[in-house]
Amino acid sequence: MAARIAQVTSGELWGPSLLAALEGIVRDDPRNGQAQMRLGYARLQSGDCARAEPAFHAAAAAGLPSADVYLGLATCLGQRNDLDGAERALAEGLRIEPGNPAVIANIGLLQASKGDFSSAIKSFTKALETDPGLHEARFRLAVTYAKAGRMADSAATVVLIGPMVAHFGLVGAMVATVVAAAIAKVLGLSRIATLMRLELPRLLPWGDLARILAATAIAAAVAFALRMELDAGPLISLAVTGATYGVTYVGALWLLGALSEPERMAIKARLARHALAMSGIRR
Repeated sequence: MAARIAQVTSGELWGPSLLAALEGIVRDDPRNGQAQMRLGYARLQSGDCARAEPAFHAAAAAGLPSADVYLGLATCLGQRNDLDGAERALAEGLRIEPGNPAVIANIGLLQASKGDFSSAIKSFTKALETDPGLHEARFRLAVTYAKAGRMADSAATVVLIGPMVAHFGLVGAMVATVVAAAIAKVLGLSRIATLMRLELPRLLPWGDLARILAATAIAAAVAFALRMELDAGPLISLAVTGATYGVTYVGALWLLGALSEPERMAIKARLARHALAMSGIRR
């Protein structure tokens, strides 16, 4: 068996030879989760999903701590239209490897297949924030935008989100989303103005929109500058820059006069409650 394992791990076997070697390994050692998972993928690649599924189940039962097991299982379940089973498999994969972009992208595929385009767009975007190299996810995101009737978003996202996420991470994804949405809104408003026979400047409060756009740019710039100076791990960096973006955005809206009086009062009340909680005083 050791010789067969060496042949499999070295990559010298493929096709029927690889299948035969893997089947021999799991026949002698059914609890070998790694071999069971490899066998599942080998059968999946040969188009034999019916026999791949039991191998993935065996890998899971062996306790192999890898999301890849559940990605393969979800693929098989999806192919036989067991969408609920595929959803459970992906949820387990995400539990084992939280934030795994491949799992998140596949959750997006599942959501899109159910017609939940809004959730699918969020999942694809989140996957691309983690791994901008998931070109299939970017393509699926554009397709989902198109299915949701957001053609301008689709085109803008394809053009913007790759380079923005690659250079600026989470902040880049936020800015790309805002810009894509802005392009779509301007095109939509132009169409409405034409149908209503109105001049575009009379259609919306452009001053408020300009202040919101300025606040977005300021917040993105501050978060990016902080990210360049921050010497921390990815999760800490993500949390700090995300919080910085949010706080700066709200502060910029306040200073630029883009918040209404009720919104200002609500923020003041929340800050007051937080201050009381921090000081240990309770109403």
